[in-house]
Amino acid sequence: MIVLDNKKIEIINRMAMDHMELHGIDLYSIPEQQVDEILNGVIHNSKLDIDDDGFKKIKKEFEFRYNIRQKEGDSIVDDYEHKRDWYTQLIGKEDHADEYFWTRYRDYLIREVGLNLNIVNLLDNNTLKDLMDYLGDPNDSADFFRRGLVIGDVQSGKTSTYTGLICKAADAGYRVIILLTGVTETLRSQTQKRMEEGIIGISITGLKGKGNSKTVERVGVGKDNHPVKVTAMTSLEYDFTGSKDQITTSLENHKLVMFIVKKNTRILNKLYSWLHELNMDYMDKKIHYPMLMIDDESDNASINTNKEEEDPTKTNEIIRKLVHVFTKTSYVGFTATPYANVFINPDTTDEEMLKDDLFPKNFIYVLRPPSNYIGASQIFSDEGKYKSSIQWIQDIQEPDDYQDQLDFDRNDIFHYRHKKEWNGELPDSLNDAIYTFFLANVIRDLRGDSTEPRTMMVNMSRFTKVQEYVKSEIEIIYDNAYNDIKIDFSDKEEDNRSLPLYKELRRCWDKNYANIDIKWDDAIRKENLLRAIENIEIFTVNSNKNSGRLDYKKNPRLRAIAVGGLALSRGLTLEGLLVSYFYRNTATFDVLMQMGRWFGYRKNYDDIFRIWISKKSADWYKEIVDATDELKNDISIMREARLTPEHFGLRVRDESLELKITAANKMRHAEDQIEYISYYGQVFDTPYLDIDIDSNNQNREKTRQFLNLLVNAGFAFNRNSNAKDLYFCHDIPEQHIVRFLKEISISSHNIRFDIKQILEFLSESNDEILKKWDVVLIEGDRREPSEELYEINNSIKIVPVTRSFDLKNDRINIGGRRGRLTSPTDARNGLTKSQIDYVKQMSNLAEDKGKKTLPREVWFKFIDDRNPLLIIYFIQLDAEGVTEKEKDFLNKQGTDPLIGLSIGFPKSTDNISPAKVCRYKVNKIYNRVGNGEETDDENEEIEE
Repeated sequence: MIVLDNKKIEIINRMAMDHMELHGIDLYSIPEQQVDEILNGVIHNSKLDIDDDGFKKIKKEFEFRYNIRQKEGDSIVDDYEHKRDWYTQLIGKEDHADEYFWTRYRDYLIREVGLNLNIVNLLDNNTLKDLMDYLGDPNDSADFFRRGLVIGDVQSGKTSTYTGLICKAADAGYRVIILLTGVTETLRSQTQKRMEEGIIGISITGLKGKGNSKTVERVGVGKDNHPVKVTAMTSLEYDFTGSKDQITTSLENHKLVMFIVKKNTRILNKLYSWLHELNMDYMDKKIHYPMLMIDDESDNASINTNKEEEDPTKTNEIIRKLVHVFTKTSYVGFTATPYANVFINPDTTDEEMLKDDLFPKNFIYVLRPPSNYIGASQIFSDEGKYKSSIQWIQDIQEPDDYQDQLDFDRNDIFHYRHKKEWNGELPDSLNDAIYTFFLANVIRDLRGDSTEPRTMMVNMSRFTKVQEYVKSEIEIIYDNAYNDIKIDFSDKEEDNRSLPLYKELRRCWDKNYANIDIKWDDAIRKENLLRAIENIEIFTVNSNKNSGRLDYKKNPRLRAIAVGGLALSRGLTLEGLLVSYFYRNTATFDVLMQMGRWFGYRKNYDDIFRIWISKKSADWYKEIVDATDELKNDISIMREARLTPEHFGLRVRDESLELKITAANKMRHAEDQIEYISYYGQVFDTPYLDIDIDSNNQNREKTRQFLNLLVNAGFAFNRNSNAKDLYFCHDIPEQHIVRFLKEISISSHNIRFDIKQILEFLSESNDEILKKWDVVLIEGDRREPSEELYEINNSIKIVPVTRSFDLKNDRINIGGRRGRLTSPTDARNGLTKSQIDYVKQMSNLAEDKGKKTLPREVWFKFIDDRNPLLIIYFIQLDAEGVTEKEKDFLNKQGTDPLIGLSIGFPKSTDNISPAKVCRYKVNKIYNRVGNGEETDDENEEIEE
């Protein structure tokens, strides 16, 4: 039996991938069974003896490296009429020079980082190409200042995106890169390391040492031994400090100059002075070289949080001075928590700064994480795949009233309101988390990942003295456990069962890891335990001078317990994060999300990472997920409406009384907005369908089953003589409708047709008018008498409706870009002629007077005694004039119709029936332009 290690697994998978490329097999459509056949074929041809567990490891790695999916991003831009494609045209020219920086970085991502090939190709051909076109053309003779914002997810790979963007910008002609990394040196140093590996290729360390301790090392892309083409003005150990501003040189002498600096006013002012004094044109006091500024964590420190009548904050002011000293500047902010950016004042009138703040007026781009990303929704939503990774902290009691507060003033009990000098007893749940971290280390070793780094995060306090105390207590727990294992544990497992530590470890194992692929007998073996935990180091990571550094570069096998607060909360990546202990009462969206260092990628250990957290914090994360998803979906909708950032009203859901969106000084220009969502008298439809073929097929089958169930239950679908002779069924009990809505899949792009909210509305309402429903099947026109009908069952045969369409990422837009499924007259099905005449008469008296087409809602607005109406569309996609991509989709989808739905709710007869209230914070633009939906096609005539 062959012993599998990571290298052998990689070789086998590379051979399988080569086989697929040779035979033209598409990764995106290959069935799982064929993957098994190909892998088994490679193993057989290689004459390797591999058991079932080994095969599972090989397949899991194959899926990780080659079969990860990622959707294209969404964006809104400042000009839709004149497409920006300067970069697309540049790379399409035959005489375009090789992309030196990008080619090296691309190879590094694939070969060294092990990034999935599909992800790298999407980054290259879509994301970065789009972003580059949005930037200014560095070779253009005209001056420019372009500003944009890129929204990603916490720990999702934003650094790889902006590293790739810098590479492509350098290849295209940008000469100066200023990368703002955050406010801490720990984060700046981490980012410097990544730029050295991804762009610079050289790392110089030991500069702070004495004598000849300096070390120059080829790293990352530099291992190809090609000439260094970057002048790096910062290093791992030094920001732009010391005597850096005493170097006499000109940007003209360098192909590319990089500055990787903190958002520190002293450093930024020093950088500005050096650039300005040594490189400005004395005629106009400007620097005539194209500059790209990447502002990482752009919602932190960069934004002007002062009042309108005051000067900008010092950090914001110097950043704006830096971008304006160059005649050609592109500024791109990157953040996973864009809430503060949303509320930047677009109307700043600061003349000194040329009336420009850092509002992303030219573009906003939303990155979509790949399928293997573990984010907040996967952990904290009710249906989250990794919800079982949460362990509740239940042994910390918080004060509820005045007397409790007096009791809690004692220094021996830990709680949210602990003092700066707190040094009491730590909760038992922290012991459980530490023991679980020990076991997780054993599991990773036994899985063959002994060379991988592992980290535990403990974030309990913002006070550095408390962090130091927690560290010292953890050291005691660790030393006691290590000594117990080394001294008291026997090599025979049965001899250890009476030991207290054995019992504690067994309890933690049964609670967390009882169902994984590693056996308890192997995990508890003395030699395995000692090997797993003997090299664990315990650090504080904070602003204290004695703080440790998580140096994964110097020690790539580092096993660490990191105790901290702010320094663990922004941008810092904790490699191999296995266990998190989080007990903080910060109450803003952005800070809370940034503290979630557990988001990200968990290759080969996604089943063993654990998070200790309070129920309140978990509920907050769930609330943030909903608000953030809504914000991103709004951007997608506004893209379809071709709205620009300057004319785009952004809103953030603000429902919680405790949880705030961001700091108050970042929301000076935010306004409160209350929206009322009422289903009564409204019509909702699904103009966007999922592009997934299996989902479409299942929807069609679920619809067929639903209609058959009604027919078998004795409900008759008769032709309705009042409207195009359509199949119509009357007085269907609500429970049949509810069951159908629960079973069918609705694309999340149908924001108004929110299936969860609709079902919640139906379950909470006792209104009698919702107890009986009507159902109508919309048909198309029969082009010829001999045309074959689509058979649903023996009694129902129809002509599907034909709709034009286009494809956008993961959805089908019925009716084209704007998304149109229903006709205004569809909602009048089921009404008598006298009711229809009454609606027309009432509409002429209402605001709709003079319009040729009545909105679909009027057929419910003026009728008190009609049933709610479910409209079902069997949709045949129109193949006329489609693109090659759409033609390919039609070929895969086949000729069977797709399912669209519309629901109309009657006007409530109960005036006390409440509307759903949603509270938002909105930016200035939102109320200025409004956010109303387009009405149905106003040129469509009413059928008489």
